[in-house]
Amino acid sequence: MSLLRLDIWEKVEQCDRRLQPWQGLPLVSVEGTPLKLHGCASVTVEIASCVFESMMVIADGLTAEAILGLDFLEKHNCILDMGKRVLALPGCSPIALMAPSRIDVQRPLPVSLIETVRIPAASELEVMANVDYDVNMLNQPLLLEQNPSARLPVRVARALVVPQSARVPIRILNPGVEAITLNKNTPVAILEFVDDLSISPVNQVTSHEEALPTPKENISSEKYSMLNNLVRKNSGHLNKYQREQ
Repeated sequence: MSLLRLDIWEKVEQCDRRLQPWQGLPLVSVEGTPLKLHGCASVTVEIASCVFESMMVIADGLTAEAILGLDFLEKHNCILDMGKRVLALPGCSPIALMAPSRIDVQRPLPVSLIETVRIPAASELEVMANVDYDVNMLNQPLLLEQNPSARLPVRVARALVVPQSARVPIRILNPGVEAITLNKNTPVAILEFVDDLSISPVNQVTSHEEALPTPKENISSEKYSMLNNLVRKNSGHLNKYQREQ
């Protein structure tokens, strides 16, 4: 089936918002994950300056904005040539598909320090690190975590990152009582590929009382607004005293 992500459907101008109920079987992703369906609608699709009408199912949980299924390919007599990696549409020039990925998604990517750093005792630093791969082609979040084989006397914060120019920021904590020096090119972390479907946005609604109290100091409204937004975003991890601080 051809699918359209819900947020894309909601952005379409002049959309009547009236979806037909989906009468077919429940749909799952290629990994077997059930998809939340909101209905179906006839959608105008423009590809390579060619316009097509296609019935699409509106669904949550898609990593792509839309997926053209076999129903679309068969209805419009499309030819998918995987040897030449092109999609041929009637009346349109062949469309080049993405080049085959050379990434082994099972292999964690090593992350090493760009420069030598010295971390004081009981302190935390944020530094930049190199990824041992040209990840410019990757437009997806990756899980950064401590390199389990490095056996370092520090802790690396786990984070979800999107590498930029084969570099990522990492947070390193020295929990000891003495300063620690980590040399340039030390492998401190690894990046692992994650399923986009396993990443869910977290929406936390906080009451007005949980926001910052009225400022007692003479600070700018811009600074107060920034601090207030920061508290709201992190209120789920802070107690009342921490929010006030």
